[in-house]
Amino acid sequence: MKNCFTIFVLSFSILGNAQRIEKVYDANWKETTQANIRYYSVIVKKDSLWQRQNVYIPERTLQMQGSYKDSTCKIKHGDFSYFHSNKNLQETGEYVNDKKEGIWLRFHSNKMLADSAFYIKGKIKGAKIKWDLNGMLTDSIHGNEDGTKVSVSWFENGQPSHAGRLDSNDLKTGKWQFFYPDGKISALVYFKNDTEITLEMFDKNGTITTDTSLKHREAAFKAGSAAWLKYLERGVNPNIATNNRAPIGKHTVIIQFVVDIDGKIKDVEALTNIGYGMEKEVIDVIKKASKWEPAYYYGRPVKAYRRQPLTFQVSQ
Repeated sequence: MKNCFTIFVLSFSILGNAQRIEKVYDANWKETTQANIRYYSVIVKKDSLWQRQNVYIPERTLQMQGSYKDSTCKIKHGDFSYFHSNKNLQETGEYVNDKKEGIWLRFHSNKMLADSAFYIKGKIKGAKIKWDLNGMLTDSIHGNEDGTKVSVSWFENGQPSHAGRLDSNDLKTGKWQFFYPDGKISALVYFKNDTEITLEMFDKNGTITTDTSLKHREAAFKAGSAAWLKYLERGVNPNIATNNRAPIGKHTVIIQFVVDIDGKIKDVEALTNIGYGMEKEVIDVIKKASKWEPAYYYGRPVKAYRRQPLTFQVSQ
């Protein structure tokens, strides 16, 4: 591991050698020992700012670079770029005194644009648009002069999913409408500070209903979470890392996937890029899984994102 650090420190030599802070973190960004390291970070004083670069371990690729006003990296100030572990750009824009300023762009790991927005002092000015992995429009937020926003989202078939307003603190306020995938209303809710004040729910025929059994529900594997883990254990070859000569130790891959409104698994992608066949092995198994129970939000099915970590052990 020390050899790996030497490589990274040399790559950051452009930042100078005056004042340097080096730290390592686990997958949850908690400072850790080298045993379960996920990120390596170096912070260097340059002129009046502290320049920081983070690296993915063991991919040895850049995770973030940006500048701060303080050595504890609390006040972002300057240009920032974030990267997926496959080296593709994830997000880029500028901070001024820890607030987003100007145009910010975010990208999916396949290089498709995920969202774009224009900020003034950390507040959205105009429209923030979001797209899915395939370039389909999914969400739109329009910022008003007073800091309030109008939020609208769509299903993949183009029908509206919800429409409502956010206050200056991004909390739901006023009347919100939620729709079924066919365009019919599923719920009419009045909010104040993100809290329901009144609620009316409708069945698929447009009739008011008191059945709230599917008001909210998380996406779930039909046979249960324990069965999902058993499915992965049976399907994933635990020796794939050893067979492909991965380094000795534990290697945790993270795979993200979407459970769509029909319960089908789609948009399966790796959030790590460790290699040695590990990500591909887990992706292939997840893609072959049977349908899940879809997530529900205000009585109608909505797509849900899930992240699945899986650890491979290489002992020799």
